[in-house]
Amino acid sequence: HLLARPSRNRNDAKRSIALNGLQLDMISLLGENGEVPPAWYGLCAWRAIIKAAALFGGGQKEEGYEALELAIGYCEKSSSFKEGDLLDLGNPYFFSGAKLVWRKGMLHLPDGTKEPINYDWEMGYGAQNLFYALTASRGWEWFNSVRNEERFKAYIERARSMTNK
Repeated sequence: HLLARPSRNRNDAKRSIALNGLQLDMISLLGENGEVPPAWYGLCAWRAIIKAAALFGGGQKEEGYEALELAIGYCEKSSSFKEGDLLDLGNPYFFSGAKLVWRKGMLHLPDGTKEPINYDWEMGYGAQNLFYALTASRGWEWFNSVRNEERFKAYIERARSMTNK
């Protein structure tokens, strides 16, 4: 619930930074050796883009760019996934071999059955969503402090190039 529920932190950058940072840290514990399992790339991208926006909004520019790099990196990693691909959720002691069915809102269980999941839109967050967040005129105002920087515009182009695949 803590990982996937939508949080309402638009007016509180510090709270948003802390909550999304915690969620990113928690996800890294789901894999082995601190590696984020592929099923979680979309959610990590989502949490990282929110954290990046909040960091920019809170005046922490370099940290914001680090989080933005993390978000786009996860989108780049997941850009090769195709709808229906079975993705590893992580440590088998936690997930018993279940797999996420990419962008289908389902888990594929080891016995071959499938179970629906909530919040699939966050698990499947990708380049289209990232591009929208970086270019939206409303709802992502925390990016306004860096929108005219060449560095930020380069991230927009990276996101755009992934949406054209």
